[in-house]
Amino acid sequence: MAQKNGGIRKQLSESWKELSPGGRAVLGVLGAADAVGKSLALASLARTPKEKVRGPKLLWTPLIAGVNTLGWLAWFAVGKKR
Repeated sequence: MAQKNGGIRKQLSESWKELSPGGRAVLGVLGAADAVGKSLALASLARTPKEKVRGPKLLWTPLIAGVNTLGWLAWFAVGKKR
């Protein structure tokens, strides 16, 4: 297993090095925006009473945290009742 992970890391490192500085900047900004969105969604979920949540909070937590951008966007779009 360690051999396989080392290969993946090497591939990612090589792919990163092949990106232009502008491409790296774009990925950095998108990654930061995703992290902020996820943090805001988790904080919103924690503050929202269960009566205003569509579905159980225990379902939303891993969805927001684990499904990248789609998870936290789904929370803001449909998870929280208005």
